[in-house]
Amino acid sequence: MKKNPVYILCCILAFGCSIDLNKGITISKEEAMLREQVNNDYQHPVYHASPPVYTMGDPNGLIQYKGVYHLFYQNHRPLHDSVSNTHWGHFTSTDLFHWKEQPVAISPEDTWKQCYSGSTVIYNDKPVAFFTGLSDKYPEVPCIAFSKDDDLNDWEQYEKNPIIAERPVGLPGGGFRDPYTWREGNRVFMALASSTNIGGAVLLYSSEDLVNWKYHGPLYQGVIEPGGEGELFECPSFYSFSNGLYILSYNKLYSINGKIAPARRPVYMVGRYENYKFTPEYQADLDLFNESWAPQTFKDEKGRYIQFALSWCGRTDDAGWHGVQTMPRHVTMGDDNRLRFRPAGEHQSLLHNHRNYGGMKITQSDKNLLKDLKGDCMKLRVVFEPGFDAKKLGLIVRKSDDGKEFTRIFYDKEEKRMVADRTHGGAEGSIYKNDRFERGQVELSEKEPLVIEVFLDKSIIEVFVNDDVAAGITRVFPSKNSLGIDLFSEGGSVVVRSVDAWDIEL
Repeated sequence: MKKNPVYILCCILAFGCSIDLNKGITISKEEAMLREQVNNDYQHPVYHASPPVYTMGDPNGLIQYKGVYHLFYQNHRPLHDSVSNTHWGHFTSTDLFHWKEQPVAISPEDTWKQCYSGSTVIYNDKPVAFFTGLSDKYPEVPCIAFSKDDDLNDWEQYEKNPIIAERPVGLPGGGFRDPYTWREGNRVFMALASSTNIGGAVLLYSSEDLVNWKYHGPLYQGVIEPGGEGELFECPSFYSFSNGLYILSYNKLYSINGKIAPARRPVYMVGRYENYKFTPEYQADLDLFNESWAPQTFKDEKGRYIQFALSWCGRTDDAGWHGVQTMPRHVTMGDDNRLRFRPAGEHQSLLHNHRNYGGMKITQSDKNLLKDLKGDCMKLRVVFEPGFDAKKLGLIVRKSDDGKEFTRIFYDKEEKRMVADRTHGGAEGSIYKNDRFERGQVELSEKEPLVIEVFLDKSIIEVFVNDDVAAGITRVFPSKNSLGIDLFSEGGSVVVRSVDAWDIEL
């Protein structure tokens, strides 16, 4: 995905003009210098999809087409400007981890000031992109663009966009964006994020020709109340499993005095779908730590549901880049009808230099148990035996030699939740100081071991619990040499069955 930044910069300085990075990708002198800065940033992730420069926002249009995975994403240029020139950036991969930068896919044209979130669907054997357009006339409306090549680099926007020019007549509220699409027979269905006077909603449409659309009413109508679903929904995904149950995921937002409130979070619901209505039976958070946004799920050519989500970054504009995607998560459904999340199996090919530390017993006074283990780009897997009396138990990562910088990933037995304690994670970036006790709920039975998998990728920490029960991502910005790793126990002891570590290399 990267070319030698010194080569790029020298060429541009020598010729005083733009240079072709890839076919169709040209950059200015200013951008070349910024790319060199990002390339040398030790906080920039290695195996998580992240921007070579500028921003990476919501994942859009996720699809595998003719064997190639396509990750489109919201991209702002320049970095600090999130209200103009928003378009779809584009990466491709054959294994979900080695990503290649492609030319910008969908950009604002004369009519549109913005090209925001959306999805893709196969229609007449060709991908069609559905995106949210904004203009002086239309605050936000669904639009389409047609792929003109198999590489999905050449797109033609429909000359009569938008495909639906206004909200349903008589429906109060706001929001008409983030189209998520799927096929049912010869019809394309589209779910649109919205709100009404009683709460957030997802509106449902269908069409046989992508031009004439029929409104079926709200696929799901939320309510605003304590513990309710929020006043506005964003970025829906809707899909089903073989047991007949459907999943509706979305961002739910609340506002206070017109500003988005901290209660925002991505969630999923499990339920039934009949007569164009979704009836939920269960709701849960999609991310343990609420440090992600805009999850989008698609089915690949292997029949797997793969999910990406944007991870909040915390980087400042002068870093030259902002935002990153979660690892590709393989989504399944457990026997309890709740979702399960695993890193896509392709990550196994990235693992090198396996180390095993065997079993041990940990008490509160034990420290430096893994003093020889260090790293910032690796996978850790720790299995704790059941029946522990410790109140808190887990890992310490990104620890400095003087012990002033560290991040704790642990299970709180009394609160029954996983915690990412970043209060000493580093001085740079948005490191929160206030814990959030309503997040990270994970219940273990007395006979159940605790398995914590931690993926370190420079400034990223991604966590999977008990193989697939729950997943979460968070960000820390410690010093470059804060590489220490350890185990800890508080309020009692715990027996560790095994500790495994692998370095990760692309």
